[in-house]
Amino acid sequence: MYLIILFTASFAIRLAGRKFKKSMYLAGSSLIVAAALSSLLFLGSNPVRVRANAEGILAVHTANEAMGEGIGIYPGRVVWAWDSASTNEHCTNSGDDAYFYAKNNDQEVIDRMVSDVLQKLTGTENDAAAWSAMFKHFNGKKWDEPEWDYVEHEDIFLKINAGST
Repeated sequence: MYLIILFTASFAIRLAGRKFKKSMYLAGSSLIVAAALSSLLFLGSNPVRVRANAEGILAVHTANEAMGEGIGIYPGRVVWAWDSASTNEHCTNSGDDAYFYAKNNDQEVIDRMVSDVLQKLTGTENDAAAWSAMFKHFNGKKWDEPEWDYVEHEDIFLKINAGST
């Protein structure tokens, strides 16, 4: 639809120019009005997107609005960390100088960032309390069972979103 509106406006402006050259001012003015109206239609269009959910029912989702139900210790909480000292931004990403090599990462800075994120995610003051809170939440509250802390050989998976440019 956007392309049709854009094409209509550009076509009307080009045609209006031809009409003005032939001294057909009423036709040229009408085409300018048509171009303006189609441009307003383009600019005033609604950015709402409609998608079908799993049950086949249409649901309306707008940009920058949360979708779904938040989960976790603090449902919907998102934390992030960034520190320019964590990686070497001047690595060449070729041969033996790729971004993922240890020589291009400062592990102490990365460890501090992970620690900060864990504590912010769980609302705790230290790493031990943060890990305990995560295990208790997952082992107990998530499954509606009594809470229990970390048990030896128990694993937890944290998904991180990491990007590089």
